[in-house]
Amino acid sequence: KATVTALPSPINTVYSEFNPIPLSGGKLYYSSYYPVFQDSFNSLFSDLFISEIFLSRLGSNGWQIEGKESKRINNRKDHNANITLSRDGSYMYFSRCKDIDGRPGECQIYRAEKSGDNWTSVKALPSIVNKSGTSNTHPYLVQTRAYDIIYFTSNRKGGFGGQDIWYVIVENGKYSEVQNLGSNINTPGNEITPTYDRDNEILY
Repeated sequence: KATVTALPSPINTVYSEFNPIPLSGGKLYYSSYYPVFQDSFNSLFSDLFISEIFLSRLGSNGWQIEGKESKRINNRKDHNANITLSRDGSYMYFSRCKDIDGRPGECQIYRAEKSGDNWTSVKALPSIVNKSGTSNTHPYLVQTRAYDIIYFTSNRKGGFGGQDIWYVIVENGKYSEVQNLGSNINTPGNEITPTYDRDNEILY
């Protein structure tokens, strides 16, 4: 029997918090989708929302927000969310989506590297992944001894309809051809937010 408990304020708000990534030391990465002008909810700008990545820590006084990730990650022009970290925390992938009428639109997957306490070398993945005219998001990193596998969601042609789950293998910095997971997983509808349990070899 499982007990589900919502995390308290200041992590959860009346807006949307998602993509929690727990770390050692009581830290938690997560994404939040909230108004740009939080003190002007009833103003002319109340429909302007942004998605950004936050870091929090559990201390003796409960959860505390350590702050938003740097402007290299949260550039404020786009929606940034959906991070996935390497096991040692030295690099991550995340989604960056264009703002279209106040909502996330065309998305690309980015990679960033950790240098000390800062994220550097923030770059979009090559066009073999971020295919022009398509939306690519929800990356999930699976590491093996020889290579990385990135599962992600895309609406590119060659799938089974809507958003499908695809994957790409990264070996020595080179990206393989992107592959669709097939009709056992993908349908004419939308498949999103892949998560892989490596220990039990289960894809959620």
